[in-house]
Amino acid sequence: MAGQARAAVAVSGAHHSSWNREVRPLAEGSGTVRALAKWDGAIEYRDDVTRTLREMFEKAGRGSAASELEQYRDALGVVLHENVHLLAARGTSHGMGSEAFREGAVSALEEGVTEAYKRIALDVYIDELGLERIAPGLKSVRADRSYPQYVPAAEVFAAAVGRRVDLAGNEVLRRLAVVNCEDKFRVAAELVYQASELPDLVPQQHRAVAIDRIVTGMKEPFAKIADFDPDDPLDIRMSPLAGAQADRAGYQQVRELTAFWQANQDLRKTLDIGLDRGARGPSAANSRNTNQATGRGANGRLARGDQSHCRPIERD
Repeated sequence: MAGQARAAVAVSGAHHSSWNREVRPLAEGSGTVRALAKWDGAIEYRDDVTRTLREMFEKAGRGSAASELEQYRDALGVVLHENVHLLAARGTSHGMGSEAFREGAVSALEEGVTEAYKRIALDVYIDELGLERIAPGLKSVRADRSYPQYVPAAEVFAAAVGRRVDLAGNEVLRRLAVVNCEDKFRVAAELVYQASELPDLVPQQHRAVAIDRIVTGMKEPFAKIADFDPDDPLDIRMSPLAGAQADRAGYQQVRELTAFWQANQDLRKTLDIGLDRGARGPSAANSRNTNQATGRGANGRLARGDQSHCRPIERD
């Protein structure tokens, strides 16, 4: 288990893992849950997962039946799934998403993206850990059964966003997988925003508000599938529709924002001038007034109050 987080970072290109190097047994009575990535950075595994992996290592190098390889691959998929949950961007951690995860749309996208990315990355993860040597044939079998109610939505959503921004759907999934749950919708919204006309239309100080509108549009369809049943065939069939709707709803916000700012470029110029003046400090006229009020001459020195302006630090 020591290399599980290192390999996940290497395969995904994430900035870091939030794993605190602690592995614990999953408490009994957890139902169908086989593992948990805890908000403190620990991972809890159900006994059957660790027992299966132990068996795989005990039989290292020996041939295994296809049914055994499927069990090994399934257990490794659980390990990678939990380690993808723990991936985070610079300046963030898995635990920072604990409150956001309570929101149905956020948890649905988080589980859908995490499982979808696990499926496309598992073979590379196996190679990174050198496990094909341990269990020959491990990459020749498939064992994908988790979150069938969310994975199709995440895959369709990533593919649709990818088409809009000229990226492969798998690359969009990777970019969403390497940030914590509270940032996934924002990453998708920023991709769509940057690929549109909006960067040339929206004043810089309104950029965050515009992206928030795109995020809000994308969330609603995922909120509707938050309570979908993984054992209900109808729910599973409806899942891809949610992904497509989320893409369209986000892009509808892009259209509306584009129309608004195209019709209000005079307002943008006014806001840009105000922003530029704020960045350069008081105008010459204001400086003269300040000098006169404080009794200073034309040396241009600012009063103490004028020196207190600062710009907020943005988090990476």
